Amino acid sequence: MARHNAALITGGVLILLGLGNWATGHSKVIEHQRLLVAKSADAQIGHYEEFSLLNAETNERLLRPLRARNDKRAAIVEKLDFYRVVERGGRLVCSMGLLIVLSASIVGWYRHRATSPSGTRSEPATH
Repeated sequence: MARHNAALITGGVLILLGLGNWATGHSKVIEHQRLLVAKSADAQIGHYEEFSLLNAETNERLLRPLRARNDKRAAIVEKLDFYRVVERGGRLVCSMGLLIVLSASIVGWYRHRATSPSGTRSEPATH
C-alpha cells in the first residue's frame, strides 16, 4: 500500500529533508552563537574621543583593526540569522511532511476499511 501511495512517499521525503535541515541549522546556530560570544568577549575599548592625544591620522590607524573586528562580528551575526532560518524552515518542512503522512494514512485506512469484506455493510433483503 505504501509504495503505491505518492502522498506517503512525498511526506516521508519531506520529513527526512526537514529533519536534516533542522539538525544542521540547530548545530550551526549553536556553533555561531559560541563564536559570537567569543568575539564579544574581546576587550572592549572606549570611544576614541576619550583619548586626548589622538588626531585624525592616529585615529584611523588605531581604529582600522577595531573596524575589521566589527566586520567579522557582523558576518557571524549574518550567518547566525541564516542558520536560524534554516532551522525554522526544517521544522516547518518536517511538520508538513508529518501532516501529509498522517492525512494519507487516515485516508488509506478509511479506503481500506470501506473495501474490506468485514467493513462493508450488507443491505437487508427486501421481498
